[in-house]
Amino acid sequence: MKFIQPLSATLVTLLLLTACGGGGGGTAALTGSTGLGSTVTTGVSITQTNAPDVAAAALHGINAASGSSDGAASTPPLITGVAVNTRSGHFSLAGVVTDQLARVGALQASPSAGIVGAAVSDNVSCTSGGSASVFANLADPAFAVLTVGDTLSVTFFLCNETGVVLDGALAIVVATIAGSTTFDGLPPFDITLGTTFNGLRALDGTLYSYASGDMQLRLADDGAGNVNAVISGAALDTAYNSQYPTETAYRDQKLTTYAFDLQGNDNTGDYTIDLDGTLESRDIDGTITFTTTQPGSAAFIGNDFVGNGDPVSGTLLVSSLFGGLSQLKVIAQSNGVDVELQVDADGDDVFEVTGIMTTWAALDAL
Repeated sequence: MKFIQPLSATLVTLLLLTACGGGGGGTAALTGSTGLGSTVTTGVSITQTNAPDVAAAALHGINAASGSSDGAASTPPLITGVAVNTRSGHFSLAGVVTDQLARVGALQASPSAGIVGAAVSDNVSCTSGGSASVFANLADPAFAVLTVGDTLSVTFFLCNETGVVLDGALAIVVATIAGSTTFDGLPPFDITLGTTFNGLRALDGTLYSYASGDMQLRLADDGAGNVNAVISGAALDTAYNSQYPTETAYRDQKLTTYAFDLQGNDNTGDYTIDLDGTLESRDIDGTITFTTTQPGSAAFIGNDFVGNGDPVSGTLLVSSLFGGLSQLKVIAQSNGVDVELQVDADGDDVFEVTGIMTTWAALDAL
């Protein structure tokens, strides 16, 4: 369960990428899970027996929004992939966001783009079949910079780009740009993008993912190696299946009131991550909260930011929202491999069960 990937590529670099090309074969409709939908109200009592499963569910939920992936069969797909690691190169929805900005940049340079003033509107064919409908409203008609209030919406129709199929829609708005009125992608910068996923499905080989809900993504780089990425939102419903379409069981989960704050340094390799949120998970048929910012918890800290290393210290405090307010601590160990679990089964803040040892990889594989 690795968290980090350096922000080495700026958005402007991505804006210069080539958009979809011409025709190709078709793709069958994606018919996988569309997430939890309704709220899971079943209580979950955390015990010594189910502690690894609860810890794994919490980490999978965090990974679903932060984009972390270890490549194990049970690992959720990448959802953001901007400030997080991809050991296996799995699919990234944040990559989708930046790729669509790139698509608009390419359309702007195309004589057939049909640009009128600062508006870009076009239907494009995808490389290996399907299509996408793109609309952007930009303050700068040359698309050299982004400006607060710029918007982009893309609807995919089984759009197949080199084997990755997208179906559904997303919308992006440039929410804030700190210290400047425009963003050209060159450090220092501090930009926040608001993104809404509307039934967005993705298929990468047999890896199926689904996202519906909101995500705000803040990216900052001071130009001296210090970077900050904050992922937050009100509600994000996701689903995952690593063996689509043969496997019928899906990892369905929903994050609400979530915020993940990463600060890292490309030069020293040091990083810190704070996590807060509520998770409804089909894996445990219940609802939990998780935090590294409240009493009894501590931010995850690592020393291998560039190499995508796991945390070497920090404590994630997981609590059952229903079922007696039992608690679980997920404690990173100094070797960056092992994890200790501690259980407070009756919610009295005394963790009577300690020394349950596991690893990040083992929890990820559950």
